[in-house]
Amino acid sequence: MGKGAALREAAEKGDGRRIRELLKAGVFRADPNEADSEGNAPLHLAAARMDWALDDEATRDALRALVDAGASLEARNKRGQTPLLAAAEDGSFGAAMELLALGADPNAKGPTGESALIAVSRRGGSVAAKRLLERGADARERSGEPLRAAAREGNEFVIDELLKAGANPNDAGSESGWKTALMEAAERGNLKSLERLLAAGADTEKGDARGLRALHAAAEGGKAEAARLLLKAGADPNARDSAGKTALHAAALGKSALTVEVLLGAGAELEARDNAKRTPLRCAAGVGGVEALGVLLEAGADLDALDERLETPESAARSAREKEAEAALVRERERRERRKREEIEGGAEELLRQQGELIERMREEIEGLRERVARLEAAVPEGEELGEPGPRIRRSRAG
Repeated sequence: MGKGAALREAAEKGDGRRIRELLKAGVFRADPNEADSEGNAPLHLAAARMDWALDDEATRDALRALVDAGASLEARNKRGQTPLLAAAEDGSFGAAMELLALGADPNAKGPTGESALIAVSRRGGSVAAKRLLERGADARERSGEPLRAAAREGNEFVIDELLKAGANPNDAGSESGWKTALMEAAERGNLKSLERLLAAGADTEKGDARGLRALHAAAEGGKAEAARLLLKAGADPNARDSAGKTALHAAALGKSALTVEVLLGAGAELEARDNAKRTPLRCAAGVGGVEALGVLLEAGADLDALDERLETPESAARSAREKEAEAALVRERERRERRKREEIEGGAEELLRQQGELIERMREEIEGLRERVARLEAAVPEGEELGEPGPRIRRSRAG
């Protein structure tokens, strides 16, 4: 094995002692920047060891030995990564921090424009993120991508560091489809991330390129608790995206019965129509969301609402070959028709009962009047008349 290969092997193992031996001055001294077939120099290989802990002294010694011998902190492998970028991407946070201490550029970018800060934000390295920020990394780079990456993966401690460094929870950019960090957290149902972002002033009504809000993202992803949290923070349950869909449409399309319940409980409009005149029930029927469909039917959703193609929820389920949804709609129609018949029959019976009671009361009143007249007649002495008012009544002599 040549000294270059031996040096790379020692770097991969984090063997600082062996690295120093191979890098001793002399005719046969190993080149600290000699790369392998993938363009990885020894410093890349040492930095990307994922098993190195934050306080691993062997890691630090290996990195220092290479840099002391002239290894370039900004060398690029064939993936376009510097050693710092490789360490951040692989989650070797201790190595990343040591490279920063040795002078690595905290704002170096990979070929896709990703920085070490974005990588550690995604991987959850809060201490490394703090160190990068202290060394000058930009918390708002790429229109807030570090914060979105942390929110997407639920790395709330990284979110804390980014917010303290000035990250804006409402930043959004074209490369993310104008999504905010709040939308990313809502889509994944990362509740702790949502709490931190909302506390920092994240706008629940800021939409992306399609007009989708964080509540839409939570609803479509079936993240009921995230939806509940957003609603509690003031999110509008009836806000519409560019296609006219509300969060209830999104929950129906996402087949999430629990999210449908949460939204209805918060005042979501049951019969809201999107730009194609589809109701949430029509959306659930078209995708076979039977459980969500059941919640909407229980709430009284209209079975006969027509969309712009003149399809009812039932015909839409049939067209989409969603047999279970179609059967559920047919059963509900039969149930409602049966209940209507029972109500009509029950109403007729009630009317007859009320009429019978009225007739009986009238009979009782007539009989009472007769008895009263008879008592009055009995009270008038023979040959006298009853006084005014009313007709005069004379008792006749018997015979």
